[in-house]
Amino acid sequence: MKILSSLIVFLTSARLMAAPAEAPRTLAWRGEALLAARQELARGSPDRAGAVERLRAESEKLLTRRPASVLDKTLTAASGDRHDYFSFAPYWWPDPRRPDGLPYIRDDGRVNPASRQGTDRAAFGDTCAAVETLGLAFWFTGDTRYARKAATLTRTWFLDPATRMNPHLEHAQAIPGLNHGRGIGIIESRGLIGLVDGLTLLAGSDAWTPADATALRRWLADYLDWLTTSRHGRDEAAAENNHGSWYDAQVVALALALGRDDDARKLLLAVPARRI
Repeated sequence: MKILSSLIVFLTSARLMAAPAEAPRTLAWRGEALLAARQELARGSPDRAGAVERLRAESEKLLTRRPASVLDKTLTAASGDRHDYFSFAPYWWPDPRRPDGLPYIRDDGRVNPASRQGTDRAAFGDTCAAVETLGLAFWFTGDTRYARKAATLTRTWFLDPATRMNPHLEHAQAIPGLNHGRGIGIIESRGLIGLVDGLTLLAGSDAWTPADATALRRWLADYLDWLTTSRHGRDEAAAENNHGSWYDAQVVALALALGRDDDARKLLLAVPARRI
């Protein structure tokens, strides 16, 4: 076992020494810190090696995960389109005074377990988190298996015409009997920030192709347009709590990912007056 571990460390160090010495343009992760950590790992830092082994162990589990898609859910949005993301509000319950339970009534702080079943919420979040983890694993190890898996998960959820999610959240956090979706549901797409970072870290791998990157940019551009022009988007932009903050974070992150630095800067400069 010690010989195998030493071989893994040696091969990883060799890959990292050959990797480009340039900080990635990540959004939530500091690119300079990621580059410094990788360089320390290549020099044999035991602390970095331990952290990367834990990252590797988590990523090995992800390699066996079946790619998820919006078609997996058992419930469908009011639109009838299974490619539309759908979830319903977690703090709303059937009204016990009505035979059909409709419309649902609010019980703040008490999660309805049914809201976690049959929708897209968990699968979307898990997919984004998995791509971020796999991207980090590839960055620190150079193991192309992680890059290929991250690419497959992303293509299935966002790009493949047969399984892709439509680029909007019109039907997120719906309340049965009251509405078909709300702006408050936009917080459920915050995992996109980590997903974009994970894919950024795949630079240098053939697994994520220029065609893939172009297709995802198109999806993100369409989603950003929906975020900033739709009624739900305007509602969430006006929110004065964590929902408003996460809205800002998503808009800024996606603008930066699309190279719209001026748009991101404009929103950030407006944040103090709007949020503080």
